[in-house]
Amino acid sequence: MKKSLAILLALIMMLTMVSAAFAEGGAGESGTAEAKIGDTMYSTFDEAAAAAKNGDTIELLADCESKNGIGICGTKLTVKGNNHTLKMNSRGIYVVKSDNVPGELTFENCSVELAPQNGTPKVRGEEYGWAAVVINYDCVLSFNNCTLVNIEPAGSVNTGVYYHEGSKVNLTNTVMKVSGFSGNAFSADVKDEGKPYTSELNVLEKSKLTVSDSRAGITAAMKITVENSLLNNSCNSGNASNGADYILKNAMVDVSKNGSHGMSARNITIINKSTVTCNENGFYGITAYGEVSIDGTSSVTANGNATKEKCGGVRFTQSAKAVIESDAVVEITQNHRNGLENYGTCTFKEGAKLTVMKNSEKNNGGGVYNEGTLVLPQNAKIYNNHAAKAGDDIYNAEGASITFGNVGSNWILDDCNHTINGWYDDDAEERRWNSTYDGKPCIDGRADHAARVSAGKIEGMRALKAAHDAQTTPPEPTPTPYTPHHHYDPVPVVVVVPPKTGDMPLWYGIARFLNLVK
Repeated sequence: MKKSLAILLALIMMLTMVSAAFAEGGAGESGTAEAKIGDTMYSTFDEAAAAAKNGDTIELLADCESKNGIGICGTKLTVKGNNHTLKMNSRGIYVVKSDNVPGELTFENCSVELAPQNGTPKVRGEEYGWAAVVINYDCVLSFNNCTLVNIEPAGSVNTGVYYHEGSKVNLTNTVMKVSGFSGNAFSADVKDEGKPYTSELNVLEKSKLTVSDSRAGITAAMKITVENSLLNNSCNSGNASNGADYILKNAMVDVSKNGSHGMSARNITIINKSTVTCNENGFYGITAYGEVSIDGTSSVTANGNATKEKCGGVRFTQSAKAVIESDAVVEITQNHRNGLENYGTCTFKEGAKLTVMKNSEKNNGGGVYNEGTLVLPQNAKIYNNHAAKAGDDIYNAEGASITFGNVGSNWILDDCNHTINGWYDDDAEERRWNSTYDGKPCIDGRADHAARVSAGKIEGMRALKAAHDAQTTPPEPTPTPYTPHHHYDPVPVVVVVPPKTGDMPLWYGIARFLNLVK
């Protein structure tokens, strides 16, 4: 009897355990679970996502793969990774607003691999088959302390992250890579209507965002903030950006080797020891049509742009207002068209370190082309630029105003390797600068024209070149002949007379021979 009772109790305990396992989300025959919500276990991530309610946190218990992706509507959901990886290869992410309640999706402490062949999940009967991630109006997608978030194309998906107005993507201490799309890596249906942008891309607190190898990088009217972080938006076949607002604080930003414009922006703020590099883009390295501010702790480089021989290094359009503070470092060199183009208002404060050199232009103004109001620092280095028509170094158009300083004391002209000693007229045709050195022209086939122009403020049309007037080789200095001097001071002679010995007559004779004794 006791034995039968023991067997019955054992069976009851086993049935209870099995029932509990199924009650806790169905962790599968093996009893393993990929995720949990609270104390409830789920055999797959998709089961946990389907069961999640507003405000829930899904914890990953293992590396897992989602076939359904993540779609939320007007709710808040957090995926806590526990350093695991979540893959989404069939469906991606769709965060939707419900009535006036935006959805918020947050990933923490995980890696996310997104290459969904079928686009986003379907939410409220709507899906996007051409995008990996879509963020609906006013919705938020955040990644906190994520080791890697990798978003790549697959199937018919041609866009990485697509924004609606008011939506936000936040990266905090996260590495994200968005690359390889035949469309745009980041895109939006937002336009510039002269208002503050409400769509945001925030790269914060030691994050690193790489956007590359897509048709275009970040092409939308959105606010891009990079703070204590890195942004690399390079090697896209079209624009790196188009009309964005950039706010860069202690940021390292590289926008290089794009097929069209590099940093194409409305407003640009570069502060707190930020470093911005915009090199070797097909069109402009930097072009802005709003307010531009660079503080004295930051540096900007725009070198080797206009690789397709269109546009130039840096352009401020007619509506732009740019202020570059003292001690800011701005280098604009080796661009294949104009170095600096200004059509608006641009002021370099005294002490700003501006270098504009070795730029080459097919028309006017190789170094600086100005149709607006431009104030350059007195110590600006602007020389050895070239323009095919007029104004190798500076071209100030009719109706424009430019203020500039004197040439440097150690500038050497690359046309002839001679010392530069001033600013000279470099107007079109027969008024292009040319001078002589030892009677020989510095530029063959060009008439002699070396009309000096004073530095300062110029209004109206003027084309200038940092160059020199007629010079000759300085004569060799005549050596001063050596004149010997024959004045000698008397030298006292001390005669040592040895003690009297048998040799005394010999010593005495030698002394008399030398007229030392009588």
